[in-house]
Amino acid sequence: MWSWLQPKPSLAEREVDRGLRLLVLDGAASQVMAALTGGALLVAYALKLGASNKVIGLIAALGPLTQVMQLPAILLVERSRPSPASRATGSRPAG
Repeated sequence: MWSWLQPKPSLAEREVDRGLRLLVLDGAASQVMAALTGGALLVAYALKLGASNKVIGLIAALGPLTQVMQLPAILLVERSRPSPASRATGSRPAG
């Protein structure tokens, strides 16, 4: 059903070029999204709604704070990942 998602052993140059173009478009779209949903526009909108200095500071701190919180999340995911032995048997260790 989803055969077009299966990896191919090799790609033609035309497919690689198309993939690179799509990758650049995806990056551009994500940058536009980030610019429109954060930063100066978000602060300006909050100010227009009458936000206090504390709220503006919180809005400004959310981006870097979420990036810092990714570090403990990595450790949590690594610790909760089942071991290769438990994956082979289908069981999960207790504790």
